[in-house]
This record gives sequence, structure tokens and C-alpha cells, in this order.
Amino acid sequence: MSIWARTLLAARGLHTELRLPDDDNPIGGVLEVWQLEDEEGDPVFSVEVVNFTNPHRPGRHNPGGDAVRNALPVEAGASLRYVRLADLIALKLYSGSRFDKADVVELLVRNPDADLAEIEAVAKRYDLDDTLRELAAEARAQRH
Repeated sequence: MSIWARTLLAARGLHTELRLPDDDNPIGGVLEVWQLEDEEGDPVFSVEVVNFTNPHRPGRHNPGGDAVRNALPVEAGASLRYVRLADLIALKLYSGSRFDKADVVELLVRNPDADLAEIEAVAKRYDLDDTLRELAAEARAQRH
């Protein structure tokens, strides 16, 4: 992140932390931005901006671009958009941390009427369908 960008964000009362990737990381880094901190100085209500292209792993196909292209407006005519559930799950599967996998299970538990065929089709595009099937089985077990 450039000094100019940090200065601009700081001038608006925002804090930032840039976490750069290494060769083993599937994503290309994360910029965390927040305004408020708790008593220990930890961020409160932070936003993470994720770069899904890791320069150490060129050519690896990832769901980031499709998630952005498929994003839906929060309401008719709005410029603010959100990623579809299938794309969000693909992003979390791609990141692959234990926290992201737990998030996938929770998303499936909390969205029992989700179109699992669509979610599987999106996961398959990135060769993530085996992991999805395992986590979907875990979500089904938690629902019962």
C-alpha cells in the first residue's frame, strides 16, 4: 500500500494493516481498515479488502474476479453490491483456512434453502467441489 494511500486513510481517521502473502498463501494479501479500537487497541468493526491474486502463484485460477462480476446490488439502482452466496462460499473455500471452512459450514447451516447445485457448480470451476462436499455433509449433520 502506498504512503499516499495510508496518509489519505489516516487523514480520514482510519487505521490500516497490510498483510502481504507468501508463496504458500492462496490469496494475494489483505488490507484491514478500521476506525475504532477496543481497550486493548484491537480493531472494532474492521473491513478486510482481499486481493485474490497472489503474485507468488501466477496463473492460479481463483474465484475473486467472478465474485466481483456476479455481485448483486443491495437494492435496485444502488452502486453498492454484495457477492452471491455461491461466490462467497467459493472465496472461502479458495482461501482454505480453518476459519474460512468453519464459515462455509455456518453459511450452509444458516441457509438451508440455498441452491446447493449452484454452489457446487461454482466450487467445481475452481476444483473446490470435494472440499465443499465434506463441509456440506458437516452442515447437514449440524442441522439435524
